[in-house]
Amino acid sequence: MAGSVRIDQDIPMTMRDGVVLRADVYRPDDSEKHPAIVVRTPYSKMLGGDSDFLSAVRAAFAGYAFVIQDTRGRFASEGAFMPGMPEGPDGYDTIETVAAEPWCDGNVGMFGGSYLGRNQWQAALENPPHLKAIAPQITFSGPLSDTRLTGVVELEQSISWFTGVAVDMLERQRREGKDISKAREMLDRARFNPSEVYNYLPLKEVPHFQFEGLSNAFGARMTDALPPTVKTEEDLHWDYSKVTVPCFHAAGWYDIFTGSLFKNFLGMHEHGGTELARQGQYVLCGPWSHGGTLLATSVACISAPPVTA
Repeated sequence: MAGSVRIDQDIPMTMRDGVVLRADVYRPDDSEKHPAIVVRTPYSKMLGGDSDFLSAVRAAFAGYAFVIQDTRGRFASEGAFMPGMPEGPDGYDTIETVAAEPWCDGNVGMFGGSYLGRNQWQAALENPPHLKAIAPQITFSGPLSDTRLTGVVELEQSISWFTGVAVDMLERQRREGKDISKAREMLDRARFNPSEVYNYLPLKEVPHFQFEGLSNAFGARMTDALPPTVKTEEDLHWDYSKVTVPCFHAAGWYDIFTGSLFKNFLGMHEHGGTELARQGQYVLCGPWSHGGTLLATSVACISAPPVTA
């Protein structure tokens, strides 16, 4: 148990293409080396230090270095952001950068839900040498959501998500000296009165997002086209044989990704890339919705048999 916690903000991490991503690091205030937990978020690292499952401060007091990074093109990080962009290479580079820090003992795990869980899977598929485990929650079993796999583009969910992430997209333009007043006015109308967007046809011409930096991103979120990586039916799910680390999966019975929860658990248990990965699978499911607060009530918890010598 650490006696005190040190918080370092906006720590730069240079990716393979030279783009600098920034992270906040919560760690024991000492000169020792500690295992690290990495969270990569598009929703601001300032908001990602606490959740129902894990707290950055509590993790640091327990002896971990907790690293929260703004993903590419988001908030304090450089680069360009596009919904659905690949996150695997940045995840790999971040994990290996953290492992080389003087305060890290070389053991790195990942944590986070929804988009943050997707980031974990994509990083794990890159097989970074120092990644030891992941803990994806309420997230996909492949590049598409559960409903998208059935052929449905989720109108309300997609618009709600996009209007949230678009705030920082416009703020970055404002910092560059661009006039975003009209774009921000229309975005706020979409955020606080979304029926204006739901009821507009054709959707691709909805006026709320016809602005520089927003129109292409909105189209990327709402498209019914398959990602370029999907060429066969097998591509609709993660290639579990490439993931070599244990996983702790979590979601709720009323979550939008409950199906993916068990697909991921069973997929890793049957096809994980190592015996350690196949046997090191655990799943937690309770009476929760997507991002809903955990309740002090009974849950279903399933684990794979322990690895035997």
